[in-house]
Amino acid sequence: MYQLNFDTKSGQYTEVNLRVDKVVAHSCCRPMPNWKLTPYQVQSVGILVGDKKPGPFEILVHSIEVQ
Repeated sequence: MYQLNFDTKSGQYTEVNLRVDKVVAHSCCRPMPNWKLTPYQVQSVGILVGDKKPGPFEILVHSIEVQ
């Protein structure tokens, strides 16, 4: 699994540009800094809400691109 954190603000549109070279690989919850992401091998993308705050939320994704 590869991870990259980003912040959002409630009720506010946010454009997020995530750089492939900043993505960190994880294996069994441990960072693996020497593993590099190869974009053409990506098979799926997931978004995890990780603020540990219970309650409803909404996230709208306009597009996902690899450049």
